[in-house]
Amino acid sequence: MSFTDCHALSQTDIPSDLVVPLPGAIPLEFRLIPAGSFLMGQRGQPDEEPVHRVTIDQPFYLGIYPLTQSQYRALAKECLPDLQKIEGNLGIDPSHFKGEDRPVEQISWDDANCVAAWLSRSGLLPAGWKATLPSEAQWEYACRAGTQTQYWSGDLEADLKRVGWFGGNAEGETHPVGEKDHNPFGLFDMHGNVQEWCLDYYDPRRYRKMVEGEIATDLSDSAKVEFDEADPTLVSIAEMLRRFAVGDFTVREVDRSALEAYRGYAETFTANGNKQWETDVQACKAAQQIGIWPTSAQGVAQGTLPVFQNSIEATANREDPARVLRGGSWFFT
Repeated sequence: MSFTDCHALSQTDIPSDLVVPLPGAIPLEFRLIPAGSFLMGQRGQPDEEPVHRVTIDQPFYLGIYPLTQSQYRALAKECLPDLQKIEGNLGIDPSHFKGEDRPVEQISWDDANCVAAWLSRSGLLPAGWKATLPSEAQWEYACRAGTQTQYWSGDLEADLKRVGWFGGNAEGETHPVGEKDHNPFGLFDMHGNVQEWCLDYYDPRRYRKMVEGEIATDLSDSAKVEFDEADPTLVSIAEMLRRFAVGDFTVREVDRSALEAYRGYAETFTANGNKQWETDVQACKAAQQIGIWPTSAQGVAQGTLPVFQNSIEATANREDPARVLRGGSWFFT
């Protein structure tokens, strides 16, 4: 998972680029994102409709690149005692795909916030500035950079290949940051390579509650999240797998969209090098062709149901609701 630094600003006459020298003379590079408005959301995605105009009323800084492993290591060394208190923390070198200039992954939302909190109090930033994760609205505004196509680079897979690493061209691994084209704001790797944490809790109803032209705010207060509606795609996949897991192998008409969505999830896992999902992909292909889930794949359904059930429960867990992820393509846990 990628960590993106964001600096909320209230000052005027500020530079367009900012370099923060970390311990070990490792630079963090930021780009000033101007205030403005944009159309947020995506048609055809139940939790991203309706598309609506959102206003970013203050400029902010965003990292030009996803945080690299060398940058994360420099930050994590400084706050390691605090990181070690976080359940599941993997220390200063957590990434599965090793490389100094590759993006850091395998860090939790709590890890990212811990590192950002240290940077805020480190004295390395100008007085009064704060490092934090970007809100979902800030992230999408910065990614779109004035565009309104499916990707900032266009609507076609060829447009995505030009600007991002994903299952179609990454060959099952992350890549050093900055190797693809940057967007109009000068930001790299906004599509693909790794997923990036946002500050917000995930609320599947949030877009329906937004008012046209609303000033963007983060959803960092879990009390504002409505928990009575889980992701409909994940629900449909889980319902289908429950039947397959107990031996009801018939693919019904109601299952077809869920089967296609499940196959997409499985192919993404497989493209990321997770070989255990290859059987799932083959089972999906067979089920789509003959209308019957292979009896030999019953164990697959039993094994993968918890993945989707846990995701559903995460959207409805008042104690620990899910957080928003944006931009990436890797699912290693």
